[in-house]
Amino acid sequence: MAAVQANRDMEDKCQVEVGIDALFVGIYDVHKGDATAIYLKDHIFRELIRLIKENNNNMNKNIMTQVVDQMEKGFMESAGRNVFVSSGCLICFIRRGTLYAANVGDSRAVLGSMKGVGKLKRLVVKQIVKDHNLDHREVQSAIRDLQPDFRDIDYNINFRTCMMIAEKGLIETTRCIGYAFFKEEINESESFEIPSWERVPGNFTRPLLTSQPHVYSRILSDSDKFIIFGSSGFYHKRESQKDLSQLFYRKGLLI
Repeated sequence: MAAVQANRDMEDKCQVEVGIDALFVGIYDVHKGDATAIYLKDHIFRELIRLIKENNNNMNKNIMTQVVDQMEKGFMESAGRNVFVSSGCLICFIRRGTLYAANVGDSRAVLGSMKGVGKLKRLVVKQIVKDHNLDHREVQSAIRDLQPDFRDIDYNINFRTCMMIAEKGLIETTRCIGYAFFKEEINESESFEIPSWERVPGNFTRPLLTSQPHVYSRILSDSDKFIIFGSSGFYHKRESQKDLSQLFYRKGLLI
């Protein structure tokens, strides 16, 4: 784990749990405070183990989705007035030779493998879980799918709101744990005032953000050599998958 000097007080959290036949890694990329990341670090691994035990000690992709859902529900119930706090959640669980990964937000997990034979063998890198950054056209399309169609009078308000969120720098992802304000309508009261920079134009009829993870699994082989986990700050903002290997070489991570 590394942090640049400007981020000496690191709010993002990471977690590594090592067992006899299993390995767990978590990356929690926070937004506006570390409350969500602390909650994830304190609860997610124990909840994962509990779900595995409930499933007759068997692991599957659905459990990765379930544990993320439980974290979202648990944090929302305990968040109180922390309605603008959120975190990405990238987790990986390797057990008995099988890799399971889930991602909410714009962190990335990159698998490095050796392909080919003899002198033709070369390193190939692959991003194994999708990231949900508003820069990506497919992510923008997914927002449209979440919102009412063009016949709904609020459609343009909702989509414009999401684009405005990115422009204002409030949050660049469409998926996260927490940030209740963009997942349900929260009205002002005498004891709670919505800051001007958090206000959205008009009322939104459906959640603007979700906590639905992208999940991936594979049986590992001898050709699989490493996985690099990183929050969004580690990667160039607009790096495509085909440029990942060049990125790692430029940063001196591979030789």
